Amino acid sequence: MVMFGWNVAQLPIVAWLLVSPNSKETPLVLSSNRRDLIQQIIAVSTVVTTASPYPANAEADTGSTSSLSLSASEADGENALESLKPFAPVSALLPATRARLWIEEAYQISTQLRNNHDQYHTLERLDHVLSHRPTLFRNGEKLAPRVSSTPLAQFTAKRSNLVASNRNQNVNSRDPFASGPSSLADKVSMALNQADVARQWGILQAQESRTESQNELRAAWNYYTQQLEFNPSSYEWTASAEEKKRRIRSDELPTPQVVIVSDLDLRDLYRNQMLTALDDVYAEVQYQLKQGMNGNGLEVTNTIDLMDQAHGACNKWFDMIDKRDVEEAQLMVQKEQYQNQHSYSR
Repeated sequence: MVMFGWNVAQLPIVAWLLVSPNSKETPLVLSSNRRDLIQQIIAVSTVVTTASPYPANAEADTGSTSSLSLSASEADGENALESLKPFAPVSALLPATRARLWIEEAYQISTQLRNNHDQYHTLERLDHVLSHRPTLFRNGEKLAPRVSSTPLAQFTAKRSNLVASNRNQNVNSRDPFASGPSSLADKVSMALNQADVARQWGILQAQESRTESQNELRAAWNYYTQQLEFNPSSYEWTASAEEKKRRIRSDELPTPQVVIVSDLDLRDLYRNQMLTALDDVYAEVQYQLKQGMNGNGLEVTNTIDLMDQAHGACNKWFDMIDKRDVEEAQLMVQKEQYQNQHSYSR
């Protein structure tokens, strides 16, 4: 899957130095999803054009694996990455954590299907859990409204790509965007391009808003990513020094906006994999129960595999979050569940 020119397989090359609560850097607050980089990306582009994305002596670096950042970080050791990951309040993680505990319960039941003893009863239990998802949003928690805005970032990216393409191909013709449109035709073309992108942006926003209103699970995951804060001027290089030098020579080092978009795209990929697997496993369980009622044999392999996929994708999504935040959110939800059960038992 290619995302803004970057393949998912290439994502491990860079990892965000996460914004810690005590960071002196001004974080970038993403107002909605990855496409909401629109206005913020312009500010990021300013950082990119005013500061080199690598040290002046980077090419002389001969270390095995080196870090590459636009601003210095005092964090080091094993806790460096955990304390500097993209940051969001723990409260933003509560809806997704409620869903995760529900998925975990369903997963544990599905593992019992591996034993041939009373598979039909186990399928009934799994169906009951999947059919009774807990309320994910409580105490006034709700997604912020999606505000449509002009995606100037896409135009900026097109201009940047055009300049790079002309430079790499040694094109002698003048870049029409180097100092703005030089003719009326250029101005009209630019305006039409921006209008078309803005129209597509509005359509995407409306579609995502409708999807969230119809799918509380999707909304729970978006509730967290909507509140993520990134440091727009720092990332760490995690590949080899040789790969870093090669990219420096070919002018292919990722920019901060590419890293941000790649990070959010990967989160969305895991979310979508989980949602698809959950839909499929629910349909499969329903089908197998009907088969059992009709006296046919049960085939639970697909049910087990699909539940494994949903559980695995969910865990991968949470693995991108500071483990201390994950643990704190889980304790809060478990305490919440205990209090609810205790109040019902009275």
